[in-house]
Amino acid sequence: MLLDSISEDAHGIYWPRLMTLTDWSNQTSSDRYRPRPSWCYGTPGVTRAIQLAALALQNSNWHEIAAQSLLSLLSIPLGEMGIQDASLCHGWAGLLHMVRACNHVISDDRLTDFSHRIAERILSELDEEAPFGFRAAMLNVPQGADVPGFLEGATGISLALESYATDSSHPDWEMCMLIA
Repeated sequence: MLLDSISEDAHGIYWPRLMTLTDWSNQTSSDRYRPRPSWCYGTPGVTRAIQLAALALQNSNWHEIAAQSLLSLLSIPLGEMGIQDASLCHGWAGLLHMVRACNHVISDDRLTDFSHRIAERILSELDEEAPFGFRAAMLNVPQGADVPGFLEGATGISLALESYATDSSHPDWEMCMLIA
């Protein structure tokens, strides 16, 4: 039952943003759109959860599904992913960190190259005029918000970039994201 909610589009497999109880019992989903690739509910986050379960239960089928789902992101142009800022929660830093965390197990050069492209995208959003270097996309704040915090601000972005730059695997700070 764990993997019954897999959906598929032209890019490959993914998990829907939500499923009703009826969807789950009918093994279907009324949500037909791939969510943005976030650590909390998007393909990378679900992929990591399945990957951790596969490691714990030594299930090779789940390992393969996790790899396929993450690799499905490679065919989506970065500009079409729906990511609006560099943040850890729903932004480029979260995607970067999740791809790297999963790829420590998958070990695919394509995902390593993808990580480099994501890191470049994050750095392209650096705003030297912003108090914390990056602005968070927020409703009713067209210019972006200056946020120093972990999930939506400069702290999370900095931690993801530092882990990327030093090639750190499983830094202590990621435990609060439940991906370690």
